[in-house]
Amino acid sequence: MAHNSFSLLSLFSLLSLLLLFTAGTLAAPYRQPLNSLAAVAMSRPNGNLTVLLGPNSTAPWLVGAVRPWDNYGWYEYPPEDAKKPNPEEPCKSYVTRVWDWREDGMHRHKYAYWCDNCWEGIDYKHAGEFWGGKHIKGSCLAVIRNKQVYFDKKWKRWVIDSSEVDGFLGSEITCCLADYFAEVWGTYACEFRRYASAKADMVAIFSLAFALRAGLLVYGIHQDTTSAMKYTDIDYYVFTDAAREVSQGLSPYSRATYRYTPLLAWILVPTSWTTTAAAGANGGWWWWFEVGKALFALSDLVAGWVMVRILRRQGLDTRTSLAYASVWLLNPMVANISTRGSSEGLLCALVMLLVDVFERGQVAVAGVLLGLAVHFKIYPFIYGRITLLATSLATFTLLNGVFYAIYGAEFLQHTFLHHLTRLDHRHNFSPYNILLYLSSAGAILPPSSRRLGNPGGNPGRNTVFISSTLLAQTLAFVSFNKVCTSQYFLWYLVFLPLHLPRSSLVAVPSRGITALLLWAGAQALWLWQGYELEFLGRSTYVPGLWLASLAFFLVNCWILRIVVADVLAEAGRSKKAEEEDGEKI
Repeated sequence: MAHNSFSLLSLFSLLSLLLLFTAGTLAAPYRQPLNSLAAVAMSRPNGNLTVLLGPNSTAPWLVGAVRPWDNYGWYEYPPEDAKKPNPEEPCKSYVTRVWDWREDGMHRHKYAYWCDNCWEGIDYKHAGEFWGGKHIKGSCLAVIRNKQVYFDKKWKRWVIDSSEVDGFLGSEITCCLADYFAEVWGTYACEFRRYASAKADMVAIFSLAFALRAGLLVYGIHQDTTSAMKYTDIDYYVFTDAAREVSQGLSPYSRATYRYTPLLAWILVPTSWTTTAAAGANGGWWWWFEVGKALFALSDLVAGWVMVRILRRQGLDTRTSLAYASVWLLNPMVANISTRGSSEGLLCALVMLLVDVFERGQVAVAGVLLGLAVHFKIYPFIYGRITLLATSLATFTLLNGVFYAIYGAEFLQHTFLHHLTRLDHRHNFSPYNILLYLSSAGAILPPSSRRLGNPGGNPGRNTVFISSTLLAQTLAFVSFNKVCTSQYFLWYLVFLPLHLPRSSLVAVPSRGITALLLWAGAQALWLWQGYELEFLGRSTYVPGLWLASLAFFLVNCWILRIVVADVLAEAGRSKKAEEEDGEKI
């Protein structure tokens, strides 16, 4: 892919990494439970529930706790106790009320039973009767139906995130879900995460992400029409030319250098309803030419939305999830690549959906998405597992069979076989670049990347660090590949927001800053050498470009080492927690 704006891309890379560190730093306080709470009592007017709110906390949790009961009646503890939380057992320092069991005719095991099974979706009528009262019933069911109840695996407790239920903020909270521990007669604690502006934050972040991409699209149109240095990527012209061939009933491979699936050309057929912006001045609908860029940019937003879903399911609240997802959504490098006409955003959205459905245990659907992703680009095949591989192979084979029947051998040659021997001497960050240029060797994947491990784990198990494993796997694949262009960075950057909550890059700020500066600096050094080669006509292959490629490769290897260490540490913590749980049972 031709990169015409080397200095601009370098600046975008630096800003992206600065944003990465800033977002991670801002999100860090929200990872600590019960951080510096100054609790005050707050009650429902009807007296059904008393909770405690920490308005001065850096992480404003809403927390309640009850002790084991020895009779059927109310428990209410002095609010003064809540003002002095015990660091060792913070939940026990807070006050709440439990229901009058005599009035409702319930037994203690019913309370535990409801809490244990609410995520599985028990009888709604029973839940309403349990809580009593029409208003309370409606609020509780709204939470359950909107999947606001989830189990925080890290802190081993059930959580109600009430931030996105209408009319269910602050004093409107009427529902308390207790932990269900192995011992039914043990202590039950419930934890609420309250962000009064969570929904507004969601709208704000995605609006900013949309505005960033819309602004770049408008700027791109202006630069294309007024400057000799075009904003639109050369590959986008290849895409749209192929789409025009398809719209005329011809093969997309009639367009020289089109090396992609025909499906992409089919998707971009609307771009053929006009030619260029210049033709639009003569009466054509020139803006149809930008439809493909808009589609790729919107795919970025879809990927970001799925990230938020995954992060929330892994135990983070909405605001923290948005902070980490902003590393992708507000990343100017990501927005720049998509709005210039790269289709990587579409592929990244597919990969995020793949992770989402796999973590939810929908292996067959994940296989279909994997097959579709591999059909678009070969590299996602490294994520395959047995069941996942079977369904993805079926999808991959079906799609390829259809297009082979339509376009014949040229489909296989241009879509797949070409990429096994592809050479790119001008825009290749790989240290293999100079060797390829001098020897014209094939660009087949090196042995190290062909032997990459798979993400491991089964759906529904160890899902917290599956995304981190995929990050390590993809970073290794891209770094050791013989062709490594800027679009390839998006292949692993899309996993970064899912990894950061448990990453030492955020937990140890000095390490994160060092990684940021080295990654941006090595890339800027390479771009400077590439600029002199392509625009100034100076031969910088040796030693300049080669040394810059080696520097960038070594930086990526060091970052890969950090990511792998994070994955191993998380796996060790998970194994230790499972062993402790087994001993308790």
